[in-house]
Amino acid sequence: MKYLKALSFEEFRSKILSGHNALSDVEIIPVPNARGRVLGSSIQSSINVPHFRRSMRDGYAVRTMDTFGATEEHPLIFDCEEEVPAGNVPTKVLDERQCSYVATGSMLPENADGVVMIEFTEMDGSRIKIKQAITPDTFIIPAGKDIRAGEDILPVGIFLTSERLGVLSAIGMKEVRVFRKPRAGVISTGNEVIPSGSAMQPGKIYDINTVTLMNHLEAAGAIVTNYGIIPDNKERLTRVVEEAIATQDIVILSGGTSKGKEDLMPQILETTSTVDIVLHGVRIKPGKPILYARWSGKPVFVLPGYPTSCVMTYLLFVESLVLKIGHYPPRKERVEEARLASRVYSELGRQEFKTVQLQEDKVTGHLIAIPTEKGSESITTLAKADGFLIINEMQTIVEEGEIVKVHLFQ
Repeated sequence: MKYLKALSFEEFRSKILSGHNALSDVEIIPVPNARGRVLGSSIQSSINVPHFRRSMRDGYAVRTMDTFGATEEHPLIFDCEEEVPAGNVPTKVLDERQCSYVATGSMLPENADGVVMIEFTEMDGSRIKIKQAITPDTFIIPAGKDIRAGEDILPVGIFLTSERLGVLSAIGMKEVRVFRKPRAGVISTGNEVIPSGSAMQPGKIYDINTVTLMNHLEAAGAIVTNYGIIPDNKERLTRVVEEAIATQDIVILSGGTSKGKEDLMPQILETTSTVDIVLHGVRIKPGKPILYARWSGKPVFVLPGYPTSCVMTYLLFVESLVLKIGHYPPRKERVEEARLASRVYSELGRQEFKTVQLQEDKVTGHLIAIPTEKGSESITTLAKADGFLIINEMQTIVEEGEIVKVHLFQ
């Protein structure tokens, strides 16, 4: 199989994102379980919140016109009609110079229009001395102050935070309609790859990519199925990919994307009638041989087998598609400026993503970017890195001491 024309980073990424729409399927789940999900339909409140007038303080509910003239020196005497603990319903309607004791959060008597704080009152036998004149609505939360009945409160497609779930609870919702999570299948390939925890054998390597890809996918909101390590056998690999395509929204393989005899996935994709190989090769480093295809309309990615190349191509291309089809907001990019600790070189004609570790200069307090690269075959290249700097296609050297922009991983 021949490579298709290698596109630039932006062209490659744009083609991937434009090729798929967000999922339309929804499901109903309990509100307490919905943090981190995306709302599948707009929410309108059927009630006022609060749905009754509430007291903001412990004190006495009164008709405010009856308090006019009350002072510390010349208190007015009121009859206390009842006590209304929080959660109870008042039974009395206040008349002239009458009051009801209310706690913070209590429902107010029907014609009370203010609350005198308990600090400005005094017991006088069975009666109450009111020592402060108040105006209407003093220490009252009106019904519907927070949310009005009929109000649109959350739009479809909004990301559900803990606070937004609190809004749903405030209007009495027990369950909520959300978009279902994307389903992603992960397949590791290669005769040389063995599971972690098994006995090491000559010529073998432990599987790194499965665990890193699964964790990245779960962090992006996907439900992940691990299809295991598949050896270099065309029939078996085809069967496993077909099984994944039947149930998953996106399938991601690592390894076998180049042009060697044992790089089987390009051969399988090229000879499958329901597959459209859209892109194969991108002008970046690491990760040039990434392959993107549509199998029965579903996205299939074949990522390079080297750990750093695999993770970088996932972060640069796959993650944004997972977020899109799941209705999740794009990842917010964080960038820090730092002084480059040592000269780095780049290959002409390929946009390069150089991993760096950030440290603080103990003298100046400024950030220093220290290159971490051992090579795309090393997982420690990423494990020790805080982010990466981007070198454009036409630049071959970035000098020591230059101020660079570091795109943070977290």
